[in-house]
Amino acid sequence: MLRIIGLSRREVAEEVKKLGVERLKAFMAPAVWGDGDVGVDEGRIRLTIGLVKFELWLGIIERLVNELGFTIRLREYKVEVMLKSSKAVGLARDWLSVPDIRELIELGASMPGGEKLSRIIELASMEMKELGSSSIVIPGTSVSMNIHIDSHCKVELRAKRKDENEALGLVEELRRAGYNPSIYVDGEDHVVSIAHARVRDSPLREPVCKKLGEWLEDEKNERRERIAKAMQNLKCLDDT
Repeated sequence: MLRIIGLSRREVAEEVKKLGVERLKAFMAPAVWGDGDVGVDEGRIRLTIGLVKFELWLGIIERLVNELGFTIRLREYKVEVMLKSSKAVGLARDWLSVPDIRELIELGASMPGGEKLSRIIELASMEMKELGSSSIVIPGTSVSMNIHIDSHCKVELRAKRKDENEALGLVEELRRAGYNPSIYVDGEDHVVSIAHARVRDSPLREPVCKKLGEWLEDEKNERRERIAKAMQNLKCLDDT
């Protein structure tokens, strides 16, 4: 287990960023028990982080999104990091597969006020369809964007917001980090976009190619051809 006695919060955050994937999953259990919630009907595990703690957690959040499939949403005074559907079920099952964590969950669920831990057990028993994650955290920012493949097998990164000011805030943050996004209106949504060429010719190519590679491995239908073509257009295989 992670040794945290005598460490500051910043030191703990730095140690957590170094954890392997399985130990990162284990770390998330007490984090969710303390600062999160579990929704069985929604098939959801959610961690809520105040803005004061957000800077410390940024590196961890990037790993949660890029490696575990979490999504991120900025609110006015907090950040929500969420795992949905079968990925949430899978994480709950991973927790229960570790004897020490399972013992704590079952003990807590049997005690007054243990409803959250009871919901973890209930969530782990559910069968849910895999939806996958289509988002990545843009390196150097707190912005989560979805990967969209158009009819020409070109990639576009998108972040949709109902509120125009919130969308403009995302544009400013992306530009401060050296990216060149655009913004347009689609129905009631304001869409912050990074076009294919700007993904291909920037550091964004590596995390996007990694996500597309995961999709290609998981897909078992006609979408494989579109994903493979998108990877070719993005020059994902040029360095292999």
